[in-house]
Amino acid sequence: MPLYNSVKNKDFDRFEFQLKEKLELEFQKCLPTQHHSNMFENFTRARYEREQSKYELQILKQRVASNRLLESFHVPPIHPPPSTNGITDQNSRLYIMQQYEKVIQHIKSDMMFVYIMAAETKARECQTKYDIEKVKFRDNQHTGMEDDRLSKSMCDIIQRRVNNIDERIKTVHDLKARFFAIAPAVVTKKTM
Repeated sequence: MPLYNSVKNKDFDRFEFQLKEKLELEFQKCLPTQHHSNMFENFTRARYEREQSKYELQILKQRVASNRLLESFHVPPIHPPPSTNGITDQNSRLYIMQQYEKVIQHIKSDMMFVYIMAAETKARECQTKYDIEKVKFRDNQHTGMEDDRLSKSMCDIIQRRVNNIDERIKTVHDLKARFFAIAPAVVTKKTM
């Protein structure tokens, strides 16, 4: 397990859970209605998903730029033809293996393109979902019925939750970025 994953999983997730739980308890002390609780949950979840997808896309692009592909990319999806082992002409065998390597590199390149395209699509969808929740929140606060509006203390708790989300995801992203900057690039062995 990479260093940045173990740090993220052990420390930040536990800390994030404690902060989230604490803020949810504070929110419950404000005696919210079901509508208020749904607004809190939907808005903060949409914000988290937006920020997470945005940083996942950045990390994926960083991996490509620094030639640090996902671990699954280091295992050839297609093994070289077994009959190449029996070829005695070194030039022919070398040519076949070079062609094999070109095909594998092309497949990896195409797959990274697909991964990035999927991450960009997810980031756009999460942004749209967040924008919708943000409009619902504003409309609720400005034009909603008085009972449906969140109190100032509820809004403050939501803002603190959003700040915690942003800070946590930025910290994890910075750790991953630092990892890519200091860790040596993995060189894959060429099969020949």
